[in-house]
Amino acid sequence: MLKQIQNFVLDLIFPPFCLVCGKYGVWLCKNCSEQARFPKTQACMVCEKPSLNGLTHPICANRNCVDGILSSGEFSQLQPIIHSFKYNLIRDLAADLSAINLRFLKNGRYENFFADFCLVPVPLHSRRLAYRGFNQSELLAHAISEQFRIPVKAEIPRRIKNTVAQTALDRQRRKENLKDAFICLSPTEIKNKKILLIDDIATTGATLNECAKVLKRAGATTVWALVLARA
Repeated sequence: MLKQIQNFVLDLIFPPFCLVCGKYGVWLCKNCSEQARFPKTQACMVCEKPSLNGLTHPICANRNCVDGILSSGEFSQLQPIIHSFKYNLIRDLAADLSAINLRFLKNGRYENFFADFCLVPVPLHSRRLAYRGFNQSELLAHAISEQFRIPVKAEIPRRIKNTVAQTALDRQRRKENLKDAFICLSPTEIKNKKILLIDDIATTGATLNECAKVLKRAGATTVWALVLARA
């Protein structure tokens, strides 16, 4: 009840306007959400060259990387919205961005491919979670779970290293920054399971690959990733 009152007061003081067209009352209106473009091609996580359905090319694959990655939208179009979601702490955008994920999955019939997977949101360090108040990846994961009845296993990998922001680092330093950043808390829960990692944006893929490495070493057989956009 208190949270509802707080949200009501905030909406009175700072009423939402669509971040794209300026329509009053919502952060992303239905029309603008439905105009989000799907990527023309998906790409291999390692070499970043086109790949059918985002599959990691066999020649590029290794035990410590994701087996494939899918992007729901285009970075140039979604980046300012995702930025507001994460850094302006507009939690309500979770539903709007999730709608883009869901439309993409339905359009490609990917929900059938992932039907026997478990959803694992990329975790935040406890300090960052306390500051932000929510894990954007977990909100996105739960929306997919509710729509397609795919189970969510949050906090299976835990972020134990409060890394600096990846955006400030080059590719090599991103890898070093994330070294030993995650541990797997419950290996028995993912042993012999297929995992779909959920995150908002992938740049070099260092975070997703580090998560995939930890999950595979704990017994996961397959690890894919779904992001809203790739930078």
